[in-house]
Amino acid sequence: MPKETILFTPYDGEVDREWRYAFEPERLGAPALDCEPVIRGPIYSQDEVATAIKHLDKLHLQFCDAVFPILNEIHGVQLSNRYWMTLTGYFFYAYLHIMYDRRLRFKRVQNQLGEFNVVGMSKKDWCPTLTPFGFFFGSRQNEQNNRLLYSIIADAHDIPIEPVQAEVKNWNHEEEQLPPRTDRLNRLLDRGYQSDICLHSSMLGRKNLLSLMLRSGMKVGEIRLTGNYVEPSETNFGFRKAFRRFHSPDAFIQFAVQALEHLLPVAYAEQFAKLRTDAKAKLARNQPSIIVAGMGLLTDVQFSFWSADAAASGTLLAGLQHGGNYGELQELPGELVETHINDYYLTWGETGKAKELCIGALRFMHEQLPNVEKKVGILWVTTHDTRFGHFFCNCVQSLRMPEYFAFQQRFLEILPEILTKRMAVRLYPQELGWQLKEHWHKTAIDASSMNDIGFKQALAGAKLVLLDTVGSTTVYQCLHHDLPFVIIADPSLFLLNERAQRLYKLLEDVGVLHWDIEHGVDSLKDASENPERWWQEQARQKAVNEFRQEFYGEPSVGRIWKQLRELRKNHPETKNLTKVLAISERPALEGTKK
Repeated sequence: MPKETILFTPYDGEVDREWRYAFEPERLGAPALDCEPVIRGPIYSQDEVATAIKHLDKLHLQFCDAVFPILNEIHGVQLSNRYWMTLTGYFFYAYLHIMYDRRLRFKRVQNQLGEFNVVGMSKKDWCPTLTPFGFFFGSRQNEQNNRLLYSIIADAHDIPIEPVQAEVKNWNHEEEQLPPRTDRLNRLLDRGYQSDICLHSSMLGRKNLLSLMLRSGMKVGEIRLTGNYVEPSETNFGFRKAFRRFHSPDAFIQFAVQALEHLLPVAYAEQFAKLRTDAKAKLARNQPSIIVAGMGLLTDVQFSFWSADAAASGTLLAGLQHGGNYGELQELPGELVETHINDYYLTWGETGKAKELCIGALRFMHEQLPNVEKKVGILWVTTHDTRFGHFFCNCVQSLRMPEYFAFQQRFLEILPEILTKRMAVRLYPQELGWQLKEHWHKTAIDASSMNDIGFKQALAGAKLVLLDTVGSTTVYQCLHHDLPFVIIADPSLFLLNERAQRLYKLLEDVGVLHWDIEHGVDSLKDASENPERWWQEQARQKAVNEFRQEFYGEPSVGRIWKQLRELRKNHPETKNLTKVLAISERPALEGTKK
């Protein structure tokens, strides 16, 4: 009997056919597009996701302990773990999550079928991404990149590969290169590399950034012209073979390290010496006392090289919250890795955790909504994420999207006509391959009017906001603008920590949050009759205000500068950092991560 040929694929775009699950590997039939799923249903339960996060969090340190000596060896250097963790730690954290997910999907099919072939790429076409963000971006969105990952997994397990010609353009040299903002004002404000306290893409906005710079006496500056560009170069498999020689009793760590022969980004391999030389030249002109960044260590390769040498020489690193769900979940991978890498963490709300400082939700500071007529009774704000998995996460992210879509479907099925007539849906602006517009246009809900205008205009034009997730940035916006909102969410999608459970219970007790669809629909019907009166009821306002005070820190330029100034004051050793550096790998600061 001939072996079956398996295509590992996400959703095929036919969302409303069976709300198909993104993990489904498929048997190829004839013609090639006629596929039948091998496995149905969610591939990971909530408990399995939580277990995977904890397991990978521990593996990250073991993996880094294995890889950092190899990186020193192939580059002929003796750089500290602090250097390599700053430079590569975020990438390797994401890399482990992605490879663990793909390998687990592969092994589940292998356990079911035994022998099979895999649709993949010929070895001669295997090539690494240029930048770490290129790998992260491509693994989340690009079929060719995922075909490469499954080819490497199949090769490691001696499974035959049926190579197919690439169906997409060469993402390696195009999609991952982020265009810099080059207008005159951004060039003027681009002072991060020259400042004592450097911010990377802080989301402050130009007006607030200028105010902070002036208030601090120009001690604070932001890097606005990002440098995520690496020159293409010939892959040097000579020194990449060092990864192939690695062996470990842990099968996954051995596989993940050995796979770096083909997957380590060019920035960390062939272009490492050049990028580090450029970074040291910038650092010789100025070394900051503090560097503040969100995902910059992953998304901006030139910034990450500069930060790594700065951190290894005494600069403090402060992470910066840049999205929702931070501080709410029992384990959030982005929060875990960012707190691992950085010495401090700047949050939007009060968490009570050591070395976490509240500076407020920067992205909404001084944000104003347009003055428009409120014509929409209920604005249902939805979300979605990329089709291919990245982080294991117990919230609405890529690995949980199928369950989220199924929840929306159940909600749609019991919505009464009186509510659908009052309702318009706001979709996430990027399609990301889901073809959701086509799906929503088949429902009874207006899917056009609120998707052809800006999001702030859509919010301003709604009498009541409906959310189907907790912890989203839209919750912060509603709190900031005091907009009436109702949350109806699936409890199986969120694994909240004790603090978040306590806070959301405040909203649940006054009918703002509902974990049950039917109860939520009843409350939504009542609220939509007169949203403003419903919202202003005394008990509801008391609960919302209590929730707001802890969940949402009101941001201000003065508050930001006070926290940064205190941070620098508590570490006087950073004030006398040498301005001209022949970089030697000095020990990390006392009290910071080694």
